[in-house]
Amino acid sequence: MIYRAVGAALFFALTAMVIAADPTNVERTAKTLAVLPIDGPPLEPSGIVFHENRLLCVSDNADDGRLYELKAGDLNCSAVTFLTFRQEDLLKLEKRFRLDLEGLAFMEGYFYAVDERDRFIYRIGPYGRVWQVKHDIKDYNLKNKIIYSRDENAGFEGIAADPVRRMLYIANEREPALIYRLRLTANELEAVTENHTSMNDLSGGGPADISDLYWERDRLYCVHRKGNRIIRLDPFNGAITGSLDYGHAVKN
Repeated sequence: MIYRAVGAALFFALTAMVIAADPTNVERTAKTLAVLPIDGPPLEPSGIVFHENRLLCVSDNADDGRLYELKAGDLNCSAVTFLTFRQEDLLKLEKRFRLDLEGLAFMEGYFYAVDERDRFIYRIGPYGRVWQVKHDIKDYNLKNKIIYSRDENAGFEGIAADPVRRMLYIANEREPALIYRLRLTANELEAVTENHTSMNDLSGGGPADISDLYWERDRLYCVHRKGNRIIRLDPFNGAITGSLDYGHAVKN
């Protein structure tokens, strides 16, 4: 089952995205089961995770420091507050921009989210506690001659977690579209960049972007919004092992 938040709607898709005996046979199409409008205050779901039989998301609305639970009915979907970030923790952050949450993951009792414009990583604990996870991506970029666009809205867009290896995968949305692999250190509030994958290379050099990431069974799933595809990657060598077309589900 694939859950994908698009604007103010949630669509449910059923797919058999399994690689056949022929490893080149990786194209699949999702069968849309439902497209449900999200009722209530304006909500821009950005990042989604299935946790303890709950479908949770963060909002792309500025300064919205909450996790929401999405509850699907027959005709619509409601969003209710699941957890509110502690204001005193948010005030301690040395931010340049307003809070701009993107992506959501869960690992070892904590949620993880990214902040697009400041390119921060957050660890979110019980009772809304928030910590900033320090990372070395800026130094890694200098070493590898990676230069970001000046567009402040082209920053971190997704996050996924590999709990077995204690790895975080961070997506830079575009210009350039990259996925970084980071290893959490022993104190859990620092992450060291090990390598990266360029989506520009994977898309054949055409326009590339990344809207979200998801980890499942040693595979990394990447939402390629411009291509209307969910791409399955082998996270260890960057190879594409599956491609799911969901374009028909978001037409009109």
